Amino acid sequence: MRVRVPLAITFITSLLIIIGFFIPHKPIGNIQQNMLVWFSIITGFALLLGSYSLLRLHFRKVYGKKQGWGYSIILILTFIAIFSLGVYSGIKYGTAFRLGSPFMFSYTYVIIPLQSTMFALLSFFIASAAYRGI
Repeated sequence: MRVRVPLAITFITSLLIIIGFFIPHKPIGNIQQNMLVWFSIITGFALLLGSYSLLRLHFRKVYGKKQGWGYSIILILTFIAIFSLGVYSGIKYGTAFRLGSPFMFSYTYVIIPLQSTMFALLSFFIASAAYRGI
């Protein structure tokens, strides 16, 4: 029951958004717009909750000097730096994603190459797991 209700809600919501994409007229188009607004609101709260949880976990590691606390310091400092760049770019340029803004520079030349590296390593891991599974 705990799994079926959220799955049913997700399925119905997704189905209405897809139908609203193909039938943009009232009343379905309005439902789709309302759901997309709610999606943005829920996403914002999820990002706040996830950021709080991540930082709380790593601050506890640093204060307790648990194993890997040095990496936690790097994560906290990087989080603060990227967040600060995003806020600064948002204030100065009107949006953090404007070309030429410091946040977009860090996104283009730091975050995207790190994501590419992670997915390349992940592909080798999946290939080796598939080979061992044979």
